[in-house]
Amino acid sequence: YSPSGNRLFEKGTKVKIPPEVLQGKALVEITPDEFKIFIPIKNEPACQGCHKEPGLRAVVLARAPLTPVKESIAQTRWKLMLYGVLLLGTSIAVVSILFKTQIEAPLRAILNATKDLSGGRFVQIEQESPVREFEFLRNAFNHMSQSLRAFHEQMEELVQVRTAQYKESSEKLLRLTETLSQHVQLLEALSTLPHTCLRADLPPREALREYLTRLRDLLQAEQLCLYLLDRERGVLSLAHAVNTPVEIEHEKLKRTALKSSPHLIEAPNNLVYSVPVLTSTRNLCWEVKKCLQVQCPVFGRDDMECWTVMETHCEVHGPDDCLHCNALPVEGVLLCSFKDTPAEYIETILKVASAQVSSIVELLQAIASDRQLLNYLSGLSEMAMRSFRIFSIKDLPYLLRNSVVKEAFEGFGIWTFEGKDLKCLHNEGIPEETTSICSNALEELFSTGKVLMEETTSSGSFIVGLIGPTNEPLGGICLYKRQALSDVDRTFATVLCQVLSRAVENIVLKQDLITQAHQNSIQRDFFERVFKSIQSGIMVLDDTWNILNVNPYILKLFDLNEDDILNRNLRDVLDGLYELLRSPNKEGWLRYRGKDFYIGYNEFPFHGPEGIRGRVVLFRDLTEIIKLRKQLERQRYFSTIGEMASWIAHEIKNPLFVITSMASFIKKYPEGDQTPRFIQSILDEAKRINKLVQDLLEFGKPLELKPTHIDLKTFLENLLQDMNFPGIQTRLHVQEQKNFTVRIDKERFRQVMVNILINAKEAGAKNVDIAVVHNQQDIV
Repeated sequence: YSPSGNRLFEKGTKVKIPPEVLQGKALVEITPDEFKIFIPIKNEPACQGCHKEPGLRAVVLARAPLTPVKESIAQTRWKLMLYGVLLLGTSIAVVSILFKTQIEAPLRAILNATKDLSGGRFVQIEQESPVREFEFLRNAFNHMSQSLRAFHEQMEELVQVRTAQYKESSEKLLRLTETLSQHVQLLEALSTLPHTCLRADLPPREALREYLTRLRDLLQAEQLCLYLLDRERGVLSLAHAVNTPVEIEHEKLKRTALKSSPHLIEAPNNLVYSVPVLTSTRNLCWEVKKCLQVQCPVFGRDDMECWTVMETHCEVHGPDDCLHCNALPVEGVLLCSFKDTPAEYIETILKVASAQVSSIVELLQAIASDRQLLNYLSGLSEMAMRSFRIFSIKDLPYLLRNSVVKEAFEGFGIWTFEGKDLKCLHNEGIPEETTSICSNALEELFSTGKVLMEETTSSGSFIVGLIGPTNEPLGGICLYKRQALSDVDRTFATVLCQVLSRAVENIVLKQDLITQAHQNSIQRDFFERVFKSIQSGIMVLDDTWNILNVNPYILKLFDLNEDDILNRNLRDVLDGLYELLRSPNKEGWLRYRGKDFYIGYNEFPFHGPEGIRGRVVLFRDLTEIIKLRKQLERQRYFSTIGEMASWIAHEIKNPLFVITSMASFIKKYPEGDQTPRFIQSILDEAKRINKLVQDLLEFGKPLELKPTHIDLKTFLENLLQDMNFPGIQTRLHVQEQKNFTVRIDKERFRQVMVNILINAKEAGAKNVDIAVVHNQQDIV
């Protein structure tokens, strides 16, 4: 069948294939009437040549009907029951006989042998059995018994060996325990040595000598001596020897200093241990020298001791050169000589002793450095006091040359900033190849804002720093020495830069003060000249009216001397001026020595030095000005009268002109049609003149208008008809269909329009256009 259940090769009924078969598993199904077996056929590799489809190709179904089987079973059931009864009886008899002979006897023999084996007797089963299985079991038991016998013998031998080894280990452990106890006791005694020797009543060198003496007694050594390293000279000098110094060549002693742990050295009679005295801190050579030899095997590594590597890329290498290097963490060498072979833990004890010696030596160096630093600081303090006597930066080399700087460093240089350029002011003792490096370092300090920077070159070490104000340094200093820089040197350089910075700031301050004093003197002279040349009176008074200062104008005005007025009370000298200043007025008359003065003044609060308070009075003699003012007022009065007369003449002239014109026309045409109207115009102009006279009589009184409602168009037409101006053509332009009723003073408005037309005629106008325009809010 195909996986879908269709029968292959011939037609037939479709069969349902179980899911387990489709997954490649064989399956058996049993029903009451039929027995089925499903066998999946997979596409094996051998079949994939013809059948390309992967997975399941087909399913074979084998069927067997169960009905005939059931019938056969029913027929043979009774036969089997009969045969079974007969066979059962026969079998019981035969089995009983065979069991006794073939099974019981061998089993009993094996059981007895097992009991003997459990009791510790390694026996063999001699009785053979015709049964193959029991014979195999007998042989296996005998082999096991032999193996157990051999294993037991081996275990007895091993126990004997292990017992002997245990006894030996116990004895060795006892010896090690005793040695360890001695070691611990020695370490305990060694740990108390520094506290015992380093006492306040002992000088540091005496304490070191006592420590070495007690150390020799504690180690039961024949000789003990300490050599300390002088890096400047590159030699090991004997610091102290207990008993007698150990005889050793200096070159061999140098080589022993480059070892990293205690070691034996050759000696004629005794055993001599050489122990390097190492510092508590270690400097890396490629950092100390700022090395760029990246191919060097120790470059960038902190787990290698460069002085023990001969293939380094240092410019110089060897025992003598390494002893000069700051990267070598050796302070000295401790030599310890023994007549007899010391304990095996002596190297550990010597390492601890070396560390203690290193601490004591560092303490001695720290004390010496502190003393040296105190000496340097004392010298810097003296130099700081002497720096107040210099007035120029150019005097700094002389100040440094005669100070403690020459004792602390081998050379120094001073640079100054001229704008952004750096210029060497003085160089004393600094190698030429180092000068450019110092200049570059100072420029870097100036750009980064740092205070100090140190560099190490092949010729030595130097430290540079800026001097002057922090925000705007004025220069820099470089301190040089051939050896490496110490903490004392760095502290000294820091304090020196501060002292020089204060000195430079004092120099700048002195120069500024001199410049400011000169400017103040010039300014004071200028103000004094201005004060004396001002053509107004200036008087300075304190809060009790005492006169502190006056200018020459006051002395000349009141004919006084300075002795007559200064430091005296104003009431006692110029009582009238005192009363005037107390009045609310800013000007007024005063009388002094029979002479009248009209004074105008202003006063301002004054805050002087030392808490002095008062006022500054600025005043001027206005007597002549008052006289000129009265003359000016009189001239102004007559000028006003003249202007008013001109205006009255102008205002009367206009109506007279109209009356004259109308009268001439009436005289020429007494019976004309316009005569009545012209007569009325003459009467109106006469009324205007009368009104003008009335206004003159009421001059100075408030102006009173009498507005009425008039039609502006009609008013202007009548005005132009009444006024006949020979040589002038007048035209009126009015918008049609507009209401031009306004509320005005008719006479005043008429006077304005007549004045405008007369002015136009006098100005030479030939044509006069009058336009009336009505806007939304106004009439123009």
